[in-house]
Formats: sequence, C-alpha cells, structure tokens
Amino acid sequence: ERGMFDEAMRDLDEVYEIAERGGMKLFMVDYNLEAGRVCRAMGDGEGERRHYDAARLGVEETGYHRRDF
Repeated sequence: ERGMFDEAMRDLDEVYEIAERGGMKLFMVDYNLEAGRVCRAMGDGEGERRHYDAARLGVEETGYHRRDF
C-alpha cells in the first residue's frame, strides 16, 4: 500500500542486518538505494543524501555498476 513508509523502512532495516551479517555488500548497496528512495518519498532530504552517499561508496568499493546514478 502507498504511504506505508515506516513498514518499508522496517523491512529495509531487516534486509540490511541480514546483508551486513553475511557480508553481502551488493545487497547493502541495494538497501541504501531503496532506503534513499523511501526517504525521498517521505520528504527526508537528509536521509536521502545519507543513503545515496553510502550507496555511492558501496558502488565504488565493489565495482557494482548495475545501477549507475
């Protein structure tokens, strides 16, 4: 459903925890991209920038260019 931002962020946080424990860096990049989108939809510019910055670092670190900015 639209507007379920808290639920979306809770699900994304769970994804991040699993990815971090498993060392799945590409999934962590995906997490940051999606979390940035949710933050943008919520009007949270600071959160959006923080997640996109983390995604950029992850892309540089891993060479992951499936989703170029």
